[in-house]
Amino acid sequence: MFGRLGRWWLDTPRAIRWVVYVCLPLGTLAITLGVYGDGHGWWDDRSFLTNLASSFASLLFGVPLALVVLSHLSAMQDVVIERRLAQRQTRHVAQEFRSIFLRMLPSANLAELHEAIDRLDDDLGEMRRLMVEAPGDTTQLRDVRSRAVVHYADVSPIDYEAWAAHIKRQWTVLDEEIRPAVLSSTLNWLSAPAALRISQAVELLQSEPVLFTDTDTVERHIRGRTALRHNNGYLGSRVDQAREWVGALRRTVELIEGELPVLATRAPSNQGGTPSPL
Repeated sequence: MFGRLGRWWLDTPRAIRWVVYVCLPLGTLAITLGVYGDGHGWWDDRSFLTNLASSFASLLFGVPLALVVLSHLSAMQDVVIERRLAQRQTRHVAQEFRSIFLRMLPSANLAELHEAIDRLDDDLGEMRRLMVEAPGDTTQLRDVRSRAVVHYADVSPIDYEAWAAHIKRQWTVLDEEIRPAVLSSTLNWLSAPAALRISQAVELLQSEPVLFTDTDTVERHIRGRTALRHNNGYLGSRVDQAREWVGALRRTVELIEGELPVLATRAPSNQGGTPSPL
């Protein structure tokens, strides 16, 4: 309790603390003299002087106490206003991020999007398995890749360049402009690891997977049986890049679905992470 009172007193502006230091002792002295004067008849037949002295003693006590209380009430009001403003801005920018992210995708339904991501991820995993277990089976590999291209279309935005630029800009606003206001208002934000994962995901989503865009080169490497025998060759690296892209898309969808709607809605709690320093 005393620790909290000490912090509360130290949070009081220095000028107000000096007023308290000066006025309270003077007020105590004035009251003591007043009581003493009553006992010795100083104020008999001096009604104006009596009122003036008592008013001055009250002033010496009332002004510093009023200043202390009002300063803290004002500070509390400022905190509330700042917190509400941070919450409104966070809701607005978070909704913009969600809207821009989903607007250009083939489906804005998160359940359907999860299923499409899973299908594409399964295709890429099958491609990687074939390259290890059956490097010479180019027909099956080509079929799986063709299926992956179809499933990629289910999660790929209509205008990829514009979509990527929009989500990067909105995430930058969230991370560089909204986050400091949220944290200064002692509201919850993403943990540092979560914020880092989303930043990396947004960066990965800035370019399309070459596996689906450079068809001629990919087909040439599929036909080259020697290349298929090397897991770290061109084709393997392109499959791995596509799987990283899928993971980035999944992480961003999970952000939109889970953490984004509750940002800045409450005070942060220690749940294994700390507010993002990014």
